[in-house]
Amino acid sequence: MKMTTGTVVAIAILVLLAFVLLVNVLEAAVGSKSTLRHTSSSTGYSYTPSRTAAPRYTPTPTYRPTPTATPKPTYTPPKTSKSSGSTKKSTSKKDPYDVSDYSEPEDFYYDHYDDFWDFEDAEDYWDAHH
Repeated sequence: MKMTTGTVVAIAILVLLAFVLLVNVLEAAVGSKSTLRHTSSSTGYSYTPSRTAAPRYTPTPTYRPTPTATPKPTYTPPKTSKSSGSTKKSTSKKDPYDVSDYSEPEDFYYDHYDDFWDFEDAEDYWDAHH
């Protein structure tokens, strides 16, 4: 059977009509078309939304474990000895950087490099207070 151009066009039109009919049936099954009409006053164009159905995707709840309470740590103050022979350091310091805690000026500089202009400045401070 030989198909002519007219037959091919007729088949194409029938397929297109079947497709449009299928789309209309599916839209009716999912949700009706909205009757709202939006018109732009400046341009005169109008827009009618195709449908106002709810989204098809509904998220499923995810598993979230319930938090468990952790015990709060308790503070135990250190025991102090009340012997009369102990000496107490004074709380007023002339050295805010505790230079005596460092054995080398390099260690002192690396811990306080933001407080001094350069290494020599920190070394001079370390020498003066050590």
